Amino acid sequence: TRNFFISTHKKSLVQQWGKGKKNNLFFVSLSDTNCTMIQVFCKNTGTYEKVPIGTSLLELSKRLDIKLPYQLVTARVNYKSQDLNFLLYRPKDVEFLDCSSQSGHRCYTRTLCMVLAKAVSELEGCDLRIEHPISRGIYCTIEGMTQPVPHDMIARIKERMQEIIKSDEPILCKEKQTTCVKQLFAERNN
Repeated sequence: TRNFFISTHKKSLVQQWGKGKKNNLFFVSLSDTNCTMIQVFCKNTGTYEKVPIGTSLLELSKRLDIKLPYQLVTARVNYKSQDLNFLLYRPKDVEFLDCSSQSGHRCYTRTLCMVLAKAVSELEGCDLRIEHPISRGIYCTIEGMTQPVPHDMIARIKERMQEIIKSDEPILCKEKQTTCVKQLFAERNN
């Protein structure tokens, strides 16, 4: 068995161990056959499941054959809502949600807003401004339009949204530095 101590601080292991700061150290055993597996508790099934480190929530839901009244849209991981591409690296409590839950409904609504924005951008070459909730809906404006949106335009946008949904394209979250994002938005506004 080869054992290692991994420190969370910059000080050397010997300095920390010599001063008795054991609370800042993690013990890892490389001979442990489970070091590539983690244990996850699924609240939907009430069972514990051992899965490889880096398993996505979507993979876990398929593995557990999660059945919900409506389509699975998100999961609550340790009481925090996460998308289905979230990767598991540590033991967690997971609860899969459909759109009948509040978190699931918010996720579903955000997804529809992204699809609507993509459809408006592709068809009209305009930006969609999503303003605020109003009477069980969301108030939106299309940049540059001064007149009410014509019915034929609404029909085209709806049709394009259905095509986007049918194509089942993934929605990818890309993280960038704040300065890059500010520059991107500044360029879009000019």
